[in-house]
This record gives sequence, structure tokens and C-alpha cells, in this order.
Amino acid sequence: MGGPRQQAVVEKLLGGDGLPWLVFADPSGNEFCVLDA
Repeated sequence: MGGPRQQAVVEKLLGGDGLPWLVFADPSGNEFCVLDA
């Protein structure tokens, strides 16, 4: 689970604000993020 592009999104979010985010990708390739509160 989680290809290179998805991993890059996670790294960008973590590097951007340091908050823990969960990133999901649906079968269509769309990505959405949920704050892991």
C-alpha cells in the first residue's frame, strides 16, 4: 500500500507543518488527507 507518489505526499505534509496526517488514495488515484488527531 502507498506508492511512491503517495509517500511523497506524506513526506510533503510532514515536512510542511510537522503534523501527523493520514493520506489515502482511492482506486481512481484521487488522494485525500485526514488529520490523525
